[in-house]
Amino acid sequence: MALQSTIHNHMSAQLCPNCGAPIQELSRLCPDCGAQNADHPALDVVPTGVDQPTPPTSSRCLLLGILSVVGCLGALILVACAGMLFFTLHSSLVSAPHRPTPLAVITVVPPTDIPVPDPKTTDGVLVYDDFSRPRHSTLTEEDGDFSRSAFENGSYIIEVKKVDTLAWALTNRSYNDVAVEVETNVAAGSAAVAAGVIFHYQDSQNFCLFSVSSDGYYALDVLKDDTWQSLIDWTQSDTINARHNTLRVEMKGSRITLKINGHLLEATQTNARVGGDAGLAVSSFDGSKVSIHFDNLLIMRNP
Repeated sequence: MALQSTIHNHMSAQLCPNCGAPIQELSRLCPDCGAQNADHPALDVVPTGVDQPTPPTSSRCLLLGILSVVGCLGALILVACAGMLFFTLHSSLVSAPHRPTPLAVITVVPPTDIPVPDPKTTDGVLVYDDFSRPRHSTLTEEDGDFSRSAFENGSYIIEVKKVDTLAWALTNRSYNDVAVEVETNVAAGSAAVAAGVIFHYQDSQNFCLFSVSSDGYYALDVLKDDTWQSLIDWTQSDTINARHNTLRVEMKGSRITLKINGHLLEATQTNARVGGDAGLAVSSFDGSKVSIHFDNLLIMRNP
């Protein structure tokens, strides 16, 4: 208590400049009106244990603070997401081996069979027979003492059973100024035999015969009134194959042109009657039971 009295005695009284009420020297405010004491010394040091008053904070400052915090949080989130994405991509690139892009598979479709002429759609074609439909063929099957003709494995076969014998099969039609073409095939190991094309056929005693033998020769003969005449005697040609050949005869009036495998052999004239039926023939020589397989018979106009 003595310390408190000593401090009180040192305080001198002053008057409030606002209301005139007495105030102590160390008082900052008037006890009656609350006016500021102008003579109060400023205190530069805040005593320990005394709370320092917090300055007032405006709403704008508070809003800016909140936005700053939110912005910082957003930036942190973006940085975190970017880091996770980079880590994921890096991991996938490191862990996954490089696989080259596979080449495109190109399916190659094999070509179909070579198209063949169709008499119904091709101009100039009078007969085309691949012998795949025997009921619709221009030729027929026969079997006798001297020869046999039949459809076998998509081809037409003529077999001669006797030596020095000529056998033939006809289309039973009549033609003028035409080309006759046919493919021939001789079985391997067969005896000497000749494949032939008959044309200008009037009857069994009057016709022309183009023959190609398996030993490399060709000939052109005319049977006139049952008598053979040779227009072209047996002639050797390197264009003749021992087993497979394509024979072609072109007729224009009395003129005859012979071809084998696309190559010209000869051209000549005949004094025999022109026009008539056409067909296929086989000639035997020394051996018996020789045969020829024919395929793709074509008869067309020769302009």
